[in-house]
Amino acid sequence: MVEYVADLYDVLPEPQRGQPLTEEPLKLTTKSTAGESLWEHYKGPNVQTLYVVSNVRKLKQPFPMTKLVKISDNKPIKENYGYSYSLVRTRDF
Repeated sequence: MVEYVADLYDVLPEPQRGQPLTEEPLKLTTKSTAGESLWEHYKGPNVQTLYVVSNVRKLKQPFPMTKLVKISDNKPIKENYGYSYSLVRTRDF
Protein backbone atom coordinates (compact mmCIF):
# COMPACT_ATOMS: atom_id res chain seq x y z
CA MET A 1 0.00 0.00 0.00
CA VAL A 2 1.11 3.55 -0.71
CA GLU A 3 0.74 5.42 2.56
CA TYR A 4 3.13 8.35 2.12
CA VAL A 5 4.19 10.76 -0.63
CA ALA A 6 7.20 13.07 -0.77
CA ASP A 7 8.99 15.50 -3.03
CA LEU A 8 12.26 14.34 -4.55
CA TYR A 9 14.78 17.07 -3.76
CA ASP A 10 18.09 15.58 -4.92
CA VAL A 11 19.71 12.35 -6.11
CA LEU A 12 23.36 11.55 -5.45
CA PRO A 13 24.75 8.53 -7.32
CA GLU A 14 27.56 6.58 -5.64
CA PRO A 15 27.63 8.54 -2.35
CA GLN A 16 30.85 8.27 -0.37
CA ARG A 17 31.09 8.60 3.42
CA GLY A 18 33.22 11.57 4.41
CA GLN A 19 32.55 13.51 1.19
CA PRO A 20 30.74 16.87 1.61
CA LEU A 21 28.17 16.05 -1.11
CA THR A 22 27.18 12.99 0.93
CA GLU A 23 27.53 14.33 4.45
CA GLU A 24 25.59 17.59 3.94
CA PRO A 25 22.25 15.94 3.07
CA LEU A 26 22.73 13.42 5.88
CA LYS A 27 22.79 16.31 8.36
CA LEU A 28 19.16 17.01 7.40
CA THR A 29 17.97 13.68 8.79
CA THR A 30 15.02 13.95 11.14
CA LYS A 31 15.01 12.44 14.64
CA SER A 32 12.53 9.80 13.53
CA THR A 33 14.84 8.54 10.75
CA ALA A 34 18.24 9.16 12.37
CA GLY A 35 18.66 5.44 13.08
CA GLU A 36 18.33 4.49 9.41
CA SER A 37 21.98 4.42 8.46
CA LEU A 38 23.28 4.06 4.93
CA TRP A 39 26.26 1.79 5.48
CA GLU A 40 26.64 0.70 9.06
CA HIS A 41 23.95 -2.01 9.08
CA TYR A 42 24.64 -3.55 5.70
CA LYS A 43 27.39 -6.01 4.90
CA GLY A 44 26.75 -6.13 1.16
CA PRO A 45 27.75 -3.60 -1.47
CA ASN A 46 27.89 0.05 -0.53
CA VAL A 47 24.90 2.28 -1.03
CA GLN A 48 24.67 3.11 -4.72
CA THR A 49 22.29 6.08 -4.59
CA LEU A 50 21.39 8.65 -1.95
CA TYR A 51 17.90 10.13 -2.36
CA VAL A 52 17.06 13.38 -0.60
CA VAL A 53 13.32 13.81 -0.10
CA SER A 54 11.32 16.57 1.53
CA ASN A 55 7.75 17.34 2.43
CA VAL A 56 6.95 13.74 3.38
CA ARG A 57 3.29 13.42 4.18
CA LYS A 58 0.87 10.66 5.04
CA LEU A 59 -2.01 10.14 2.65
CA LYS A 60 -5.55 10.41 3.99
CA GLN A 61 -6.54 7.47 1.82
CA PRO A 62 -3.76 4.94 1.12
CA PHE A 63 -4.02 3.04 -2.15
CA PRO A 64 -2.44 -0.10 -3.66
CA MET A 65 0.91 0.22 -5.46
CA THR A 66 -0.68 -1.47 -8.44
CA LYS A 67 -2.34 1.88 -9.23
CA LEU A 68 1.10 3.32 -10.07
CA VAL A 69 3.17 3.16 -13.26
CA LYS A 70 6.89 3.87 -13.59
CA ILE A 71 7.65 7.06 -15.48
CA SER A 72 10.79 5.51 -16.99
CA ASP A 73 8.99 2.84 -19.02
CA ASN A 74 5.27 3.36 -18.36
CA LYS A 75 5.02 -0.15 -16.88
CA PRO A 76 2.80 -0.80 -13.86
CA ILE A 77 4.33 -1.33 -10.43
CA LYS A 78 3.87 -4.90 -9.25
CA GLU A 79 2.12 -5.62 -5.98
CA ASN A 80 5.33 -6.90 -4.39
CA TYR A 81 7.64 -4.14 -5.71
CA GLY A 82 10.52 -3.90 -3.27
CA TYR A 83 13.36 -2.19 -5.07
CA SER A 84 14.81 1.26 -4.69
CA TYR A 85 12.84 4.43 -5.21
CA SER A 86 11.13 4.82 -8.54
CA LEU A 87 9.57 7.89 -10.11
CA VAL A 88 5.93 7.03 -10.61
CA ARG A 89 2.58 8.45 -11.45
CA THR A 90 -0.94 7.16 -10.95
CA ARG A 91 -2.47 5.21 -13.82
CA ASP A 92 -5.24 7.74 -14.24
CA PHE A 93 -2.92 10.77 -14.25
